[in-house]
Amino acid sequence: MKQIYRKKKCSAALCAALCTVLLSGCYPDGDLDIKGKNEQLKDTILEAYDAFIGGAGTAVLTSERSLEGRLTRKEDNYTGSYRASYTDFTGTEVLFGGTTLEREEGGTLELTCYLSLESGKAAVFLRSGSDDPVILLSESGEYTGTWEVDGESTYIGVWCEDAVGDLFIQTE
Repeated sequence: MKQIYRKKKCSAALCAALCTVLLSGCYPDGDLDIKGKNEQLKDTILEAYDAFIGGAGTAVLTSERSLEGRLTRKEDNYTGSYRASYTDFTGTEVLFGGTTLEREEGGTLELTCYLSLESGKAAVFLRSGSDDPVILLSESGEYTGTWEVDGESTYIGVWCEDAVGDLFIQTE
C-alpha cells in the first residue's frame, strides 16, 4: 500500500515539475524568448479549449431529424433559417447557437422571428450563459434584434405546448 502511495506521489511531483518548466518559459532548446514561448503556449491552449467547448456546444442543439420544421444552416451553427408549421406540437427545439470564445465571423448576429399561432402556446427564447432564458417572442407577432455570441454559450430556441401555427426564424 505504501508503494502505491509513493508511486502516486512521485507521479504527481513529476507532473507538477513538467508543468512548471513548460509554463515558465524554460525550454530545453535553450531559447530564452520566454514571452514569445508563453504566448504560443497560451494561444495553443486557448485554441484547444475553444475547439473542446465548441464541440460540447454543438451537442446541445436539437438534431435536424428530430425537428418539426426545416432548418437551413449557413457557415456555422449560429446562422441560417428555420421554418415550421406546427400541428399540436409540444416540445423544445434548440435551433441556433453554441459555445465559443470568439466567433470568426464576428460576435454580433441579427435575429428575425415571425410566429403565428392558431392555438396552443409557443415562445422563442434566447439563453445566454447560465442566465435564465429570455422570451423574445410569444403568442403571435414578430421580433427583430441582435444577440452577442462571443465568450459564453448562447442559444436560440422555441418552446411549444400543443402549438398549432407557423414559425420562421432567421439569423445572420
